[in-house]
This record gives sequence, structure tokens and C-alpha cells, in this order.
Amino acid sequence: MARYPGLTLQRNTYIARIVVPADVRRIIGKRELIQSLQTGDYKEAVKRWGPVHKAFKEQIARARAKGEAPKLDTQAASNALTKWGMMVMREPVDLVEPETETPWLVARQIAAYDRASQDPDAWHLIPNFDEMAAYMLTKGGLRTRVGDPIIAAMRGEIATYLAYAARHVERQRLVMARESFTEAAKLANLDDVGVMPERPSQPLPAPSMTLQKLHDEWMGAINVSEKERGRLDHQIRRLIEFVGDIPANHLSKDQIRDFMATVARIPRRRSARLHVLPIRKMIETFERENSRLPEVERIGTLTATTVREWYGAYRRMYDYAVAMGRLDDNPFEKLKSKFVVKGAESVKRRAYTPAEITAIFTKPMFQGFDGDGKAGYRHKPGTTLVRDAKYWLPILALFHGGRLSEMAAARLELFRCVKDEANDNIWFFDLTTLIRVKNDGSKRIVPLHPHMIELGWLDYVQARREAGDRWLFPELNHDSKYGAGHEFSKWWGNWCDKNGFPDRTITHHSWRHTWKRRARQSPVKEEMHDVLSGHKGTTVSRGYGEGADIEPLARDMALITFPEFPALPIRAEVKGCDLRAGD
Repeated sequence: MARYPGLTLQRNTYIARIVVPADVRRIIGKRELIQSLQTGDYKEAVKRWGPVHKAFKEQIARARAKGEAPKLDTQAASNALTKWGMMVMREPVDLVEPETETPWLVARQIAAYDRASQDPDAWHLIPNFDEMAAYMLTKGGLRTRVGDPIIAAMRGEIATYLAYAARHVERQRLVMARESFTEAAKLANLDDVGVMPERPSQPLPAPSMTLQKLHDEWMGAINVSEKERGRLDHQIRRLIEFVGDIPANHLSKDQIRDFMATVARIPRRRSARLHVLPIRKMIETFERENSRLPEVERIGTLTATTVREWYGAYRRMYDYAVAMGRLDDNPFEKLKSKFVVKGAESVKRRAYTPAEITAIFTKPMFQGFDGDGKAGYRHKPGTTLVRDAKYWLPILALFHGGRLSEMAAARLELFRCVKDEANDNIWFFDLTTLIRVKNDGSKRIVPLHPHMIELGWLDYVQARREAGDRWLFPELNHDSKYGAGHEFSKWWGNWCDKNGFPDRTITHHSWRHTWKRRARQSPVKEEMHDVLSGHKGTTVSRGYGEGADIEPLARDMALITFPEFPALPIRAEVKGCDLRAGD
């Protein structure tokens, strides 16, 4: 477990966070408690973390103290439910309505139990829920009557046990049906009820914590970035959509295989409309709509590499559960990923060709478009020019080879100017203070390419400083857990589609490949353009110490040219180191 649980670096500032236990979420009104520690220094953050973490714990304790049942013995209730579950294994009972005679209705009833295990208010949809709950607890050894507060406190867990027992009972029923009525067994909806075994299956173990509870506990114990936390939250959401919020120790190898095969069908790029759909509905809709597109415009599915990352995340969560004694074993460890993980072949990104460079920068967005540029893709010719992030980021990437995450998140103060020995100006991006970087080589000095001055970049920076902005591109979402360039990256892909560049082998990252290829063709030595681009060297000598002096870097940057870059309708005004700040 992490030494300082919940201590997380977010946007260069440490925050403290804690997952609110399920039994007090309705009282506190939040799933998480989060507070900024107002510092980017780790040692100082550790000092401030202690009192904040203690305050969180006290808030949770106060919520429990004023809850509906402050003295309820939930542990005794959990033990009673476990005992009842074991009884069901020995003597199955009916947990569906008397008129439930078809597999579809059985699946619907089980789905109702699953929903009630996740939504505190969904128990209203289950007839006689409290009566069943009182019966289960009493049979398990905890005498309970309808209306007792313990039922309200345990409804989610009770619903989980109901779903677990109903699935077990239905499996037994299917086995009997197959032995006597083979055709009737074929009607079963195996996706919802479970795969029918050839012979009666072994009893499932008593339920552990559910998948969602295990995920929440794991998230509270590990220290990951906001971007990674969002990715892991999305992955557990998809797993629960597929199998339900079942006890973590009931996830079978067959379910894992089926789910990973489904993950491999997820679209690589998804609209917001598709993203909110449950996984099966999302894939069904995507495949139907994608099949109607011309082949060159069709969107691919997740690559095998990405699917393997999903698989690894689930395996790590289960590793944690085993290490903490929550589970006895890890079903993901028992499966060999090479037989489970499938996916599309990774698309190899390529550089832009000289013809594509010319074509892109003669499009209306760079030469003049129709409209105000606040919406759409600036693809219709006109007279408007908006020199914002959408305009500058592709140009910066072409002439400097920088990563989108670096340039999109740059603060104004990182763009500076110094004088060389001849008293000439050297403008540069100071990326040595970046915290979220890909590797140590990413912390570097990047001289401004001289062609950027001709394009009016200094005028743009001057305007940002006069406006009092903090960022080079203030219109981007700098609070996004995925980084300031995340939304622009998707926008650029759509812009390419609108402007006649549907090739999936070129993305915004292709500008970096383009710059690197041109650097290799230039007189610049490899170790120098490695320093400029922030590529980590493969030998100590290529590490170049702590970098290189700015003057030789600036000279080498000017040697990497793009003669196919067309003229843009702009005139530069600022010439020297006379910006009002940053020099």
C-alpha cells in the first residue's frame, strides 16, 4: 500500500484524496474527498498531507456517527449473508417470480438484482425486496424483521448476494433442463445467465467484495496521475457493463476471454455519443455505422497493444486484491495473455510528405476561412484568420519536432530570450522545469526556429502577455486530466478528415516524425538533434551531459529547413528582445 495514500500530483500541484466508503456516500454526497495541498514540492506536500488526511477520516467518522444506523453491526450482517450464500449452494432456492418461466425473464430478474447492487435506490424495482432481505439475514443467523435499519444499511450487499444466488440457481436449472429437454436449454441467454456447463458446476465460493468496491479500494491505495486514473475508471466501467458488478472472486476465465474479445472490437476513436453507450450497444452501433462509410474513411478498432494494456490493468488490480488478502487467486494470472488478447494491428505512424506539407498549409485555416472560427473545422475559403492554438500548434510541431503535450501546456514564462556573444537575440522555449515529461531528455532548451519570427510568432506572444494570460494557448483546457493537448489531438484528426487527409497513418504526432526525418537529412549531428527533440539517447555519450549550450543548439535548429512550407498571409512586427515579459 502506498506510504501516503491519496497523495497525487495534478497539474504541477499535489492534492490529497480519499475514496468515501459506500456506507456514508449518501450522507457526505460524494464518492471522493479531494483537497489541494497548494504546493508542487513533494516534501512540503507530505507535511501538509497528514492533517488533511486526518480531517478526511474525521469527516467520514462524523458521517457514520449521524447516519441512519450509527450502531449497526454491518460485519455481523455480512457474515449472515455469507452463511446464507453457502446454504444456497447446498439447497438452492427460487429467487425469481413464480411466473418467471422463460430465460429472458430470468435474465431480466437477475439484471434487476445487479442494478440494485450498484444503485442505492434501485431496490424499489424489486418486489418484496425488504421481505427477502429479512429472510436472508435471519436464515444466516441474524434475526431481522422488515423495517429494521440494518436492511437499509446493507441493501447494496444484499442485492449482490441475490444476484449471485440467482445466477447459481439458474445454472443448476439449465443443467437439469439440458439433461431432460435439450431444446429448452438452447433458449437460454447465456450472456446474461452464464455459460451452461456439460455437467453440474462446482459451487461458487462465497462472494467477496464486488468489482467496483475492489476498484475503488485499489484506486485509494495507488498513486497515479489523473489521466491514468481516468483510464482505469473507464476500464472497470466497461468490465462491469459486460459482466455486472459481480463479486470479484466470481469472475471466470470464460468471462475474461469473452470480455477481452469484446474490448478488441471497441473503436479506436469514439464520439461523445458513442462513448456514453454501454459496451455492447456502443460496439453494435459503431459497427453498423462504420460499415456504411467508404473503406478509406472507416475507423479502426483498438490495437492488440492497447488491449494488452487493458488486460494488464485488470491483472494489477487483482494482484493487489491477492496481496491484501481480499482474494485467494488472480484469474488473469491463470490465463496466458497471448491466447486472450487480440486486436487490430498497430498502425505505424509515418511522416508527412513535402506535398502534404504544402497542401495542409495552403488550406483555408492557414490562408483564410469563412466564419468566426469558434466552431467547425475552418475548411471553407474566406477572409478570416484566427491565430490561436489550432493555427499555431501544427506550425510549431513542424518546425521544432516537439511533442503536442509539451507545446500545448507551455506557460508564457517558459518562452524567453537571451543575447549571444554577438549581442544577437536567441529566443527559446525553456522546458527544463517541466514536471510531467516522457523521459529525462524531455527537460531541455528548444531554440525558436528563425522562420517562426517571420510568421509573426513574437507578435502572438506579445498579444498574450498584454492580455495578462498565463498560458501560450489559454483557450485549451489546462485542467484536463488528459493534458491540455488531448482535445486538440482529436480535433486535428477530424480536421484532416474534413480537409481531404483521411489517411490513418498520419496524425498530429506525425509532425514529430517529419521533423526528425528532416533533421537526419540535414548537416546536424544525430546527438544534437536528439537533444533538440528530447529523444533519450541510447548511450552515455548521446546523453550529452546535461544538454548543450543554447548557441550551438540555435545554429543547428536553423539548419533544419522546410522549403516546401508555403507563404502565409501574415506580417511580423516584433523584431528584438523587447517583449514586455519573459526576457
